[in-house]
Amino acid sequence: MKILVWFLEPGVLKKVAQGIRGMICHIPPVPAWMRGPMADSPPPPAISKSRTFLRRSISTVILWTLVGSAFFSQRAWAHFALVAVLSLISTLEYFRILKAAGVKCFPRFGILVSVAYSAALGWFYLSPGHLASGGKLELPPEFDLVAIFIATTGAFTLQLRYPIKGLEALQSVAFNVLGFVYIPLLFHFAARMVYLVPGPGEVPGSILLMMCLTVTKFTDMGAYLVGTLIGRNKMIPHVSPGKTWEGFVGALIIAESVACGFYYFLPGPTQLG
Repeated sequence: MKILVWFLEPGVLKKVAQGIRGMICHIPPVPAWMRGPMADSPPPPAISKSRTFLRRSISTVILWTLVGSAFFSQRAWAHFALVAVLSLISTLEYFRILKAAGVKCFPRFGILVSVAYSAALGWFYLSPGHLASGGKLELPPEFDLVAIFIATTGAFTLQLRYPIKGLEALQSVAFNVLGFVYIPLLFHFAARMVYLVPGPGEVPGSILLMMCLTVTKFTDMGAYLVGTLIGRNKMIPHVSPGKTWEGFVGALIIAESVACGFYYFLPGPTQLG
């Protein structure tokens, strides 16, 4: 569930794309203007903690404004629109980063598959029959398999238009399929929480989704606040220099406290099954 708020943090998709690129195969070097500073170049100015805190505060306000509006409306279309829009924005950012890094892929096809997947799920979840069933009408189990099949065969078909150059063909197909599975497919599990939990109303699982989002966001906030105040021991400096073990413990304590508060004070389903 952390994925739903994780994407709002700056630089997340860029780190993921670079990591995947290094694991799969060598990719031609990016243009000089996109590279980091050279040895004789002055180091870039460090971002102050106050600016980082301001950026995170703004992203938090934007996130909770959108989530709160959808939650308090208790409308099925508002919940699904929130998930679909965030999924599309993340997909656009994913292909933008790949294109900027010089990675061959098929962004138009990837975006088209993402939109079609969201539209098909929206048609099912927002249909009168599903809304009237109170979450008892389940999505066909073959739906996701068919979507992955279309994303894979479509990318292979587009690649047939170009000559095979080493691993470039496999790379272009792999990044397209990964983009679909990593973002639209996983993102829309948030919608399944809302509509597939049995209960009254159009969005019987809205409390469950709100709890997951709140706990996830407070995990990040707890780690940041505790790590900033008392963080001393670095956790994974080669990945994220700012992460500390003190912040990790603070994240667990604050997240568990918020989850217990949701379970105790708020009505509605707070677990699947």
